[in-house]
Amino acid sequence: MKKQQADFLGLSGEYHKVAEQKVLISKVVLDKMKEQGLTIPEVASSIESVDEEDIKHILMGQNYELDTLLRLTNHLSIEFNIE
Repeated sequence: MKKQQADFLGLSGEYHKVAEQKVLISKVVLDKMKEQGLTIPEVASSIESVDEEDIKHILMGQNYELDTLLRLTNHLSIEFNIE
């Protein structure tokens, strides 16, 4: 969502920060999948309790469950640094 739209709707700066973080996560996951030559169906079929729609939600920066993100990032060997 563009900042002007968010401002019009009265969304906070926190909303923007979360949205930006989701985009960054999406980019990292997609880049790692490309690097490993993996498709969404291939990844989904190799992770228990994760389906293609779950992965698409992460790649599109939509809402998703933390467990799903962690299963996906563990599978792709992506590490997070929390500060």
